[in-house]
Amino acid sequence: MIPDDPVEFLLSLSRSEYLGMKPGLERIRELLEKLHHPEDTFNSVLVGGTNGKGSTAVILASLLSRVAGENGNPFRLGLYLSPHLVNLEERILIGGRPVSREGIRDTARKILPSGKMETERDRWTFFEFITAIAFDRFREEKVELAVAEVGLGGRLDATNVLSPLVSIITNISREHTEWLGASEREIAGEKAGIIREKGIVVTGAEGEALTEIRRAAGEKGARVLSLGRDFAVAPAGPAGFDYRGVGLSLKGLSLSSRGDFQTRNAALALAGFEILAERLDFSPREEEIRAGLSGFRIPGRMQIMEREGRTLVLDGAHNPGAARVLSGELKKIFPGRKARLIFTAMRDKEVDKILEQILPLASRMILVDLGGKRAFPPAELEKIIRLRSADLELEKTSGIEAALDLAREGNREDEYILVTGSLYLVGEALRALGLPGNVEIQ
Repeated sequence: MIPDDPVEFLLSLSRSEYLGMKPGLERIRELLEKLHHPEDTFNSVLVGGTNGKGSTAVILASLLSRVAGENGNPFRLGLYLSPHLVNLEERILIGGRPVSREGIRDTARKILPSGKMETERDRWTFFEFITAIAFDRFREEKVELAVAEVGLGGRLDATNVLSPLVSIITNISREHTEWLGASEREIAGEKAGIIREKGIVVTGAEGEALTEIRRAAGEKGARVLSLGRDFAVAPAGPAGFDYRGVGLSLKGLSLSSRGDFQTRNAALALAGFEILAERLDFSPREEEIRAGLSGFRIPGRMQIMEREGRTLVLDGAHNPGAARVLSGELKKIFPGRKARLIFTAMRDKEVDKILEQILPLASRMILVDLGGKRAFPPAELEKIIRLRSADLELEKTSGIEAALDLAREGNREDEYILVTGSLYLVGEALRALGLPGNVEIQ
């Protein structure tokens, strides 16, 4: 049965197979035509890549929230992220705060008139709907500059209707190979689709992926700024870093988010920030930059907390590259300690390669059944795990609350609880713990 409320209809799409991927720009352009092209009313940045694109987008938005535009007032800033962890509103932020449910509903009604939702069900994907809604909210609330995280790939992603002042491609590794290609070079070619004619792309890609990005940029006469060559970061002290940029040189910077990988994301955000300063003619001050780097919170990404006397880590690592980074960081943060690992994965992920990275962390494993056709059933995951670790203590549950209860049983001081493998699983954990899922920019 189709809900009467357009927001509930959207949420039903996000939970169903209609979330399915349909690469292409024709449908999003139809939606934006219905809304009289809100995407043309604000400046933008596109942030793509395999891992770290959400964090990079948040760090860039935090930096931009501190500076003033040509009128002397702070930019009216929009931020578009995916996926949401707890509430739909988390995807669309204006001035550092999620938009209201009523605002989403108002725009949804423009494109989903009452009584016509059933006929629209197969026409557009959830991501296309929510992208169009985000751009309309940005126009309605007079956003001047929006930072948008790319969903899947780049060339055919719904966000790629924007005309970015600068494009950022964080890194490239294998993901969604059925859509993006089997090799890193092919995937890089798809993600390079967010580069514009005579534009600028900032990237942390390496090897053949960087070669492909340079080739694609060269065809468009675009400038490439590459991490390690055109700008760089270096460790400085136990938790700080130095940044050598296009024009800036800053020492002893610190982030409000843990992990060495976040330093790379910060470097990409800072390089993009420098380009925007040139293109939008603002002059950032060092104190604003330091405040921007320390003034944000990203849930579900290396989120470490103490709950009921136990250390709990939430991280939505859902591909081999992210799992490798997560494993390396946790070995440094918790040397000699093992994890009670709560895990699930989606069928379109390279689960065997993800498990290769994180199974060495585990003293015990709890598999969660999220339901739906996209998720691996625990019984199938168990077969894959047993090929790698025949003796690992393993249990299966039908929900995150039961999994958390199991993980807490007899938890020793030399163990911590790790929830990973899927951002959807992390979102369920946040709900169960009564914690918010929205990014915060202070």
